[in-house]
Amino acid sequence: SVPVEYEYVYLINTNDWEKAYIYTWNSEVAGWPGAAMTKEAEQIAGKDVYSYKVVKGTTFGGMNFNCGGDECKTGDLTWQAGKYYAHSTGEWYADAATAEAALAAVVTYDYYIAGTENLTGYNWKENGLGMEKDGDVYKHTFTELNAGIYECKITAGDWEHQWNYNN
Repeated sequence: SVPVEYEYVYLINTNDWEKAYIYTWNSEVAGWPGAAMTKEAEQIAGKDVYSYKVVKGTTFGGMNFNCGGDECKTGDLTWQAGKYYAHSTGEWYADAATAEAALAAVVTYDYYIAGTENLTGYNWKENGLGMEKDGDVYKHTFTELNAGIYECKITAGDWEHQWNYNN
């Protein structure tokens, strides 16, 4: 008898899905929405890690991770045996330590601003712009446009704002 060897793929649940599934183009492995992934005991950057195990050498033709439906899924991916994927960055990481270091450097935002128009080619009504908290001021710096800073402050439940882009 020959022992069966397995390989794993990992999802770092940076979007805080309640459940994680893996869907592959090989329907024998997982039909939509895919197979439920196993929640690991470890966390990376304070986020849950999920794994999926297959017989080594299994081919898929493609895959994605999802939360059990179309409303929350990654783009199409290629199987990366033994690697860790974080949907917040869209990156694969070689191991847990590399993922931990990379995700610790990622800025996350609790507040977003949104507008009603395109701003010099940046459609902020679709994307929303993450705002960093600095004391009681929330701000977003438009570094990619070299366009200045938008700051908001909450006072007695109202937003005060300052716009330093062409006034």
